Amino acid sequence: MSLTMAEARTALDQRLADVTHVEWSENGSTVSAKVAATAVTLESAVDMTTYARKGIDVASPPLLSAAASSSGTITHWRFTTAASGGTAQTGWNALTSSVTLASGEQIRVNDAGIGEKLTIA
Repeated sequence: MSLTMAEARTALDQRLADVTHVEWSENGSTVSAKVAATAVTLESAVDMTTYARKGIDVASPPLLSAAASSSGTITHWRFTTAASGGTAQTGWNALTSSVTLASGEQIRVNDAGIGEKLTIA
C-alpha cells in the first residue's frame, strides 16, 4: 500500500500535532545537558513533489536555542512534546552540519534544516 501525497501530509500533521520543542544531542542517542530544548511551532505539512515535509515555522529567522551551559558539539535533534520530560515524537536526526558551541553560544535554527519528511511510494 502506498500513500497519496495528501495522505502523507495528513499523516505528518497528525503524528506531529503535539510537538512543542526541539531537543539537542551530542551523540544521537541522549539529550544534551548543555543546551536546553528550544520551543518551536511547526508549519503544516507541505508537498515537496516526491515527499511530504513538516518542519519548524521560522517567521523571523534566526530562531535561537538557549545559550549553551558549557562547550560541546551538537550533532542531532528530535521533536518532543515538552521542554523537559516530554515524549519524543521522532527519532534522532543528524544535523546537516554539526554545531560546535562555546559556553554561552546558541544554535541558529532555520526552517529548512529541522523537519521530518515522509516519502510516498
